[in-house]
Amino acid sequence: MSFACCAAAYLAILFASPALGKSDFKFFLPEEYLSCRVLAVTPSAIMVSSSQNGDGFKINQVVILPFHHRLASGSFNQLAIFEGYCYTKHDVRAGDRIDIHHRVFQDKIDYCVEFRIRERPGGVIPPTRKYRVGDFQPEHERFNAILAQRHDKAPIPRHLSTMALAAEYPAFDPNIPRKERLAAWPTKAPLAYLEYLIFMK
Repeated sequence: MSFACCAAAYLAILFASPALGKSDFKFFLPEEYLSCRVLAVTPSAIMVSSSQNGDGFKINQVVILPFHHRLASGSFNQLAIFEGYCYTKHDVRAGDRIDIHHRVFQDKIDYCVEFRIRERPGGVIPPTRKYRVGDFQPEHERFNAILAQRHDKAPIPRHLSTMALAAEYPAFDPNIPRKERLAAWPTKAPLAYLEYLIFMK
């Protein structure tokens, strides 16, 4: 079984020739999604074990997907709709639980186009490549808070909950210029400011 996987990976890498003019993608069909656990990562491909039944995959099925051009070159899908899918091949490790968007192209090879890290056993999920300090509800912080609640019974900070709105936290309100937001925050909303300092240290 392992020899067959290695041979398939070698052939996929050898004959993989992603189209350079079609590097970025905005939309994916439901069947182009795979929830899985990472077994190995090479400079040009990723080996995963499927966590789902359906869409052509079985639970624990080993799948090898070559990276599409943008990932293979060390970048990420520039048209990704969600910040959480903006990771490069250098960010993922064996053991990570991830969600992959994949697509079959004219050469009949199924490529990994983008992925999201959902869990890193024994560690924390790193920031995405689109993360900027001061973003409201960064994807990696939200996932880390959910995992801390699941494993350590730690409460999810209110500003990371699904019901929180940016307008409740003046530093994130998009209708106020950033300079004014930060200057007025402690006096106009001291409780929100203290809460932010406690949970966003």
